[in-house]
Amino acid sequence: MTIECKDIYEIFMDKAKENIQVSVTDENLLKMNKSFLVLLDYGRLIDCLSDKPEIVIFQQAQDEYYNALLSLGCGQYRYAFTGLRFFLELTLAGILFSAREIELRTWMVEQRDIFWKEIIDLDNGVFSKKFARAFFESLESESKGICPIAEKIYRECSEYIHGNYIASNKLPRETNFSQEIFDEWHDKVRSITLVVFYAYSVRYLSLMEKDKLGKIQDVICRELNHLPPVRALFGGTIGG
Repeated sequence: MTIECKDIYEIFMDKAKENIQVSVTDENLLKMNKSFLVLLDYGRLIDCLSDKPEIVIFQQAQDEYYNALLSLGCGQYRYAFTGLRFFLELTLAGILFSAREIELRTWMVEQRDIFWKEIIDLDNGVFSKKFARAFFESLESESKGICPIAEKIYRECSEYIHGNYIASNKLPRETNFSQEIFDEWHDKVRSITLVVFYAYSVRYLSLMEKDKLGKIQDVICRELNHLPPVRALFGGTIGG
């Protein structure tokens, strides 16, 4: 029997539906809801930057995270990790370029690329002392501990993208649901959320208008309330 293109799509849709049903059941639904909240919170953060030229990168990052969530639910795990890595990389690139508008403009006209090593460079990157001192000096001591988390998550997501043998062998055949991979993706979201929200805070919070700070106070404190400079900025401890 000859399999036609239409048949392949119908098989995929049936398998995707099965995976979605498992992904939004019981404890898995709680994990999906928590990771979906990150998307909503991120949207609130970038809404405060609607007048900034770098918003275009953050909007791309938002789209990548959304697509990663969809891929995860359907069992397309390699692409779920791809989207997650792009979410991290694009967000941090946008934050870096926000301090270098000429680089942003050059990227927008396709005359330069985004380089991960440049983003995490400890002398000039997003987690450098220089960057923190320029925008939120009291967070300077925290950046050194956040950078290794960013590097680790980027590397681990990349293992699925670049065909690492061990990572690739963990991926199920025939688009089957994998609880192990499903859980791993959500675990990485927790770390990426910390990195992204921290970098955003370093770059924007100390310079942000009070009305905008009020709109994102609960979002930031949900992730960063353990940092004294963040608590002080919002006038004390806020539960999240």
